[in-house]
Amino acid sequence: MPADTADAAIRAVVEKAGLVETLETVPLRHGLLHQSAQVLDAPQQYSAPLPPGLHLSCGIARLRSAHPRLGDFRFDGLGLTAILYEDEPEPFETRIDKGPALSCGLYLTRAQLDDAAPEGLGDIAVRLAAGSRLRATDRPPATVVASLCRPVDPWFQGAARRLAMEARALELAAMTLNWLSLSAQPDSRPALQTRRAERAREILEANLADPPDLTRLAREVGVNVRSLTQAFRLTFDASIAAYVTRRRLETAHGLLVEGMGVAAAAGRVGYSPAHFSTAFLRHYGYRPTDLRPH
Repeated sequence: MPADTADAAIRAVVEKAGLVETLETVPLRHGLLHQSAQVLDAPQQYSAPLPPGLHLSCGIARLRSAHPRLGDFRFDGLGLTAILYEDEPEPFETRIDKGPALSCGLYLTRAQLDDAAPEGLGDIAVRLAAGSRLRATDRPPATVVASLCRPVDPWFQGAARRLAMEARALELAAMTLNWLSLSAQPDSRPALQTRRAERAREILEANLADPPDLTRLAREVGVNVRSLTQAFRLTFDASIAAYVTRRRLETAHGLLVEGMGVAAAAGRVGYSPAHFSTAFLRHYGYRPTDLRPH
């Protein structure tokens, strides 16, 4: 597939999603990088197939997408997907909720995969072909996703801008490969350890605005602090503090999208307005006030 054809195919999908207004596409040596960042005033629901090839994408949005052969996924903020798409006759059915929708993606045609894909991208394709051809996670590294989805500074122009885009594409590929490699490692968690971590999560979810400290949480679960923190990290791939922060911000994000004010949403999840704005910007890459309807 020629570069202009690949560009047109990606643009057709993004246009159906209602995100073409800020779309930037850049043909690179190893695929087509595409980025968009805008705030949707209303939900977008669309049906679209993908062009055949390898699709890597990370983003920040509230969405759900399903394909009859490949499966489905849902994100309430951060998300990372890797899809090896063949000539599937059925399209993806997708709904994106109103609010910010930021994305950074890399598309390689089948010819690029066969002829010129660097080792890392080839490894990703091999892993997908050997198992599920659609993989998704709602727990990618937040700072990396926010950085990748942030528009490249216009100060970069010409060959320098293309080089910056190449770096961004490689970082997206590296994040995807690392995630797939980690998720392929055998699960060595004992069942009791997992149950304790899940019990701790239930307690935290019920008390996000005022979570118990580690000593109290460990006592309620029935273990010491060290055992609990180790079990939680192994089970959920995050520290207890990082998990609470992420879930607080995701909950507040949903409240803001529904129309609640920033101060009220911050208070609902246990933040002061000033600390909330700083944490929200660090996590999502944009300010809570950016969610106000235009």
